[in-house]
Amino acid sequence: MTQAAPQTVFNDRLSDVVDAIYDPPGEFALRGLRRDIESLKRVDSSGYYELSAHLMLAAGKLDDADEEYSRAFRIAPGQVDVVVRYLTALSASNQSQKLRDRFNQYWETIRMDPAALRHCRGLLGGHGWIETQKRVDPELAKMKVAPACQHEGLEGFDSMLANQVSEEEVAAVVTYCREFLYARRLAPHCIHSHVVPDGFGDSRLMYTYFVETTTEHAGQVEWDLFEALAEKEFSADSKGVLVTAVVASREDKSARISN
Repeated sequence: MTQAAPQTVFNDRLSDVVDAIYDPPGEFALRGLRRDIESLKRVDSSGYYELSAHLMLAAGKLDDADEEYSRAFRIAPGQVDVVVRYLTALSASNQSQKLRDRFNQYWETIRMDPAALRHCRGLLGGHGWIETQKRVDPELAKMKVAPACQHEGLEGFDSMLANQVSEEEVAAVVTYCREFLYARRLAPHCIHSHVVPDGFGDSRLMYTYFVETTTEHAGQVEWDLFEALAEKEFSADSKGVLVTAVVASREDKSARISN
């Protein structure tokens, strides 16, 4: 019987382990997924450690996941696809600070690849790192490539960011909103940010979280989120700089994987 090629095995298993991050299964199912990837260890050790890191993230073993990714990078240094999948997994597991740190760490690997730049810009924007994501724009401009559309039009927020609120303050609110939704098993499958007028000659930064549920449920969750934010008194929220919305929307699960 002919065995599948290592890359085929990797691709077949990648979707399963990515889904495990978005919707963590029980311990028994995780053990089954780990058995499924064992065949890669001898023939594609970098791929094995990458998939293993995804499973560690799904199990909440964050330090172990970092170690597994480090092994994958040592075996296959400079592989931009591995870096992008790592950053995507950090985003999916809601590790906002580490996402920004690793983006900066692997900048030299990312910066020459337009698809990687666009994808990472979207990841950073989806965690509130609206200043860090601008690092991507000059590189895309050189390549004559448009930025990721879901976080366009933030130029008008520059003066507000400088005068009223820091990038860290925005990221704190976005992280809390993501955690609030994750806790209700409503991980956002898409997040948009854009500047909107407030009707008084000023502007606000609006973050919209798209979740797969009914319209009625999304409305109730949004109301609960508003109340929770008011209790937390985040500076970006209490200053009226940041506007939040939760919208019901169908998810295209194939978009979870970035090749």
